[in-house]
Amino acid sequence: MTRRNSDFRFCCRRSTMQRSQTLIAGLATLLAMLPCAPALAVTMLVLPTGGDYVPTVPLAGLPPGATGVVTLNPAPATYLGAPVLGSNFRNTFAADVAQYPGWTAVAGSLLNGTLTIEKYQAVSPTGSPTLALPNGGARMRATYAIDAEDGYALADFKWIQMFTDNTGPGGALVRHIDPFPNDDGLPWYFNVAEDGGTLATFSDIPGDHVSSIPFNRTARFETYLATFNMNTQVARIHEGFAWGYNIVAVPEPTTWVLCVIGLAFFASQLVRSRSKRS
Repeated sequence: MTRRNSDFRFCCRRSTMQRSQTLIAGLATLLAMLPCAPALAVTMLVLPTGGDYVPTVPLAGLPPGATGVVTLNPAPATYLGAPVLGSNFRNTFAADVAQYPGWTAVAGSLLNGTLTIEKYQAVSPTGSPTLALPNGGARMRATYAIDAEDGYALADFKWIQMFTDNTGPGGALVRHIDPFPNDDGLPWYFNVAEDGGTLATFSDIPGDHVSSIPFNRTARFETYLATFNMNTQVARIHEGFAWGYNIVAVPEPTTWVLCVIGLAFFASQLVRSRSKRS
């Protein structure tokens, strides 16, 4: 009896599902026949695989008695649509406008090309000659393949980036349009010398020096494709991706144990000394 009831319920569910599928298919066909049916523009985000994607590595070069890791966050990189009014990006752009006077940012149109994250790797050390050891960070390399429906030439696009890190007072989060301070009075990321004619490619290896133990660093980036009107000074921010890293370095567990033992021994000696005096 129980089995027949189960079979009956299953048949009912299947019949309902079939009717729903038929209805959905009919609606899809009807929408496709409408002359004004809108087409949705979507940027395809391709993520790295194999050795081009390294989500975590140990911190190299730490002093004896310390251990640490660099971890990608978010892992993997995630797609970002055009930033809306009131978003962190738009608010930060407005707050940093003294770095690039006269500019305003608006949401741009969706794109149709392919955004490929070629490399997204946690690294330690970063290889930067200006960053003291020990250090860690992330390597990012992305390219955009334009589509004819974008309505722009590849040379029209530039990269713009916002960073968020916990370098504020007491570890508070701070946000700025990158680079900060600005190096050329213009809001996009690379200056003319850095572009090098490779407008389709974004490449960056940010990092932090591990200056003390324990150490905790949070770094996040929002990187967008944008078009800029030099006459009106309007930046149209289209689509992009989020990436970043965390660095954590702490004393090894054995070090903590020795510290606790040392403190306990010191406390016992202090109590013994006081008892003798009394």
